[in-house]
Amino acid sequence: LAAEAADPAAAGQNAVNAANYDKMLQTNQVAMFRILVEPQDKNVDMDDINRRLKHDLPTVSKWMDDRAITLISKYGLSARKAELIVALCDVSHAILAPKDPYEFARSNIENVATDSSRIDFTMEIADLFVKRFDPSVEHAERDDATFQKRADEIRRRVLESGELATAQSVLCTLLDVVQGTYRTNLFMANRFGLSLRLDPKICVQHLLDDYRNEVPY
Repeated sequence: LAAEAADPAAAGQNAVNAANYDKMLQTNQVAMFRILVEPQDKNVDMDDINRRLKHDLPTVSKWMDDRAITLISKYGLSARKAELIVALCDVSHAILAPKDPYEFARSNIENVATDSSRIDFTMEIADLFVKRFDPSVEHAERDDATFQKRADEIRRRVLESGELATAQSVLCTLLDVVQGTYRTNLFMANRFGLSLRLDPKICVQHLLDDYRNEVPY
């Protein structure tokens, strides 16, 4: 203010700039990126970091959930994999909540899946999904037999891990969602959001019995 009082011309120019800025906001889309750069290792490969950014940014959703950003900063995950983990947790919540809305509250499911003691399991499950649908991966990595074998191995280790029943249920449901996904737009560029086409059976399996055994389309 003191500078503008001393220079009326500068004040006038600032007013013009403000008007132009308001006009720009009304006629254009604005993208905001929040990037914190902090040296942690003298041997950081900046070329690799730039390559990952160029690879990830075009293939993440237009709107990225804060929970995914937290996973990126906490565990150094790729943006794509962090977004996938959040989606798997959300779908698992929809499946598990009817059983017990308190035990399987959304926050509880996320805490189980992203806790440092279990994140390795969760990242393995997400990696299984990525390799299943990544068009750049050789077909041998995506065939049904290889996929099923890896899924069975992860499930076996989860059940033998000694985790509490709640944690086992959450992790196994994450795996069920991966196994029950037919299609996804995870690798499409410039997508608006992340979409999974699911086998309806995984969403209603716990509701089926001798009297109600029809699976919806």
